[in-house]
Amino acid sequence: PLFRSKIFKLVANLPETFNTLPYYAGLFLLRNTEKSFQSLSPFLSSLEAFFTMGVRIDDPRVYSAILRLCLSKRDFSVFMQVLNLMKVREVSVFPHHHRLTVAVGAFEGRSQLAQQAFSKFTESQPADWRIYSDLMIAYGKRKNLPAVTRIYETMLSQDFRPSGSAFGYAIVTFLSVGDIQSADRLKEDMVKTYKMGYAVYTNYIEAYSRKGDVAGARKAFEEMVEAGYTPSPFAYQKLMAAHAFHGDHETVVKLISEMKEADMAIDRQCWSLLVDSFVNSGDLETAAAKAEEAKESNIKPLLVSYIKLLNLAVSKKNRFSGENYRRHAQKHEHERVGLAAHSLFRSHPGRRLGRGPKNSPRNRLCRQKSKFFRFRE
Repeated sequence: PLFRSKIFKLVANLPETFNTLPYYAGLFLLRNTEKSFQSLSPFLSSLEAFFTMGVRIDDPRVYSAILRLCLSKRDFSVFMQVLNLMKVREVSVFPHHHRLTVAVGAFEGRSQLAQQAFSKFTESQPADWRIYSDLMIAYGKRKNLPAVTRIYETMLSQDFRPSGSAFGYAIVTFLSVGDIQSADRLKEDMVKTYKMGYAVYTNYIEAYSRKGDVAGARKAFEEMVEAGYTPSPFAYQKLMAAHAFHGDHETVVKLISEMKEADMAIDRQCWSLLVDSFVNSGDLETAAAKAEEAKESNIKPLLVSYIKLLNLAVSKKNRFSGENYRRHAQKHEHERVGLAAHSLFRSHPGRRLGRGPKNSPRNRLCRQKSKFFRFRE
């Protein structure tokens, strides 16, 4: 602060003819203090202090230095404040300012901001592969598949190649909608130049898992390990989900053992997948035992696991177990289980299916067919 005050006094005592010295003073201040500041707000206050003393800093290079520093420190709130300050002070905005704004939109996933800056950039000069890549990242973080496809085709038509990050976000965007074939085509183009990132592998595992493709999920998991990445709990959970979908509880138990050997925490999601694997195999007793074991470990399985237990109890006509699971879930999940159970039993013959009176012929028939097993609404 003492050094900064000296700079302020120096600039305040300068005659008006030395109109370039405020730029050198401000730039000198920035270059010598950017490593010591943890926050960029002092830079903004410095500019405001210059303006308060009547020193106009209209040189765009000062603002460019601050904007680049904001981008390197990921302080995007100050970045936007400096941009607004440039508009208020009517400072000239050049294409490289728009390029930096597109980069900010890419980091924050603000596709609208990135598109506006991109349009202003292309008004003065043609776009290159780097700014196209930043724009693709911004749309990729929003999972905007049409925009990502349009930008990628435009780059191919101009013989541009996206950056590694842009390729990764484009692949993840296709995987998010389950289009694995298009993602594979992008992957083949990507690996010619770049190495696939960890997030792309985990999204591949998740996409195969949602489809119930155990072989594809296992292949993506093994490719991730061969690439030198250490599997995280998230990757293990997505692989377990693929096996649990088919009721392969033996593999799920094996994967949980591998997580324990790697000192990974067995969280609520893992216990729920373990319960789901036994439920999908039709083993109600073991699934219930695993749910109780999770309860003893002070971990509550997810609500969807209790709903699956309820569904299995309904199919096995085990009223006692069904009521027990409903009460247990209601105790831990409050009123949400009521809505879920209501939708679950909508197709069960023990529930009144018609909207008419209770003693209508249709509802009497439903009750006659379910004398042995009936759930109350």
